[in-house]
Amino acid sequence: MPEIKVKAYCVLYDADRTHHLVWVGSDPGRVERFHRLIGGHVEFGERAAAAVVREVAEEVGVTIAPRFLGVVEQLFVYADAPGHEVVFVFAADLPQPAPIPPSGGFIDDNGVAIPCVWRPVGDRSCPLFPDDVQGLLDADLAAFAGGSGD
Repeated sequence: MPEIKVKAYCVLYDADRTHHLVWVGSDPGRVERFHRLIGGHVEFGERAAAAVVREVAEEVGVTIAPRFLGVVEQLFVYADAPGHEVVFVFAADLPQPAPIPPSGGFIDDNGVAIPCVWRPVGDRSCPLFPDDVQGLLDADLAAFAGGSGD
């Protein structure tokens, strides 16, 4: 039986906040290519903020200080199976030098090498998941530009 999953993802900014790190995925027959924020499942008994710190450490190999941006809900079909996720979205600045070069690279997702790239913050040419996260990213950048960022 399908279930609702709780996730914690992070907008991981570069030093200039002009790009953020995403992993590159595809769903053959549906979406040729998409980007997804870094992060993963919230484990039972774990707070979302702790989950995103753990996931980023596991996947990217760095410790972050996340800022909460909001929650988005996503209903989708992937690999011909329905999905339903509630996603806690955070933002953080990656420690410098960044662990992934400007040309992109790979992150480790439970022993699987996942390609990742630096996505321009305003890019809308490739779908970004979870749904509605671009609005949270835009609001975070506007707050930072207005002087109320960190």
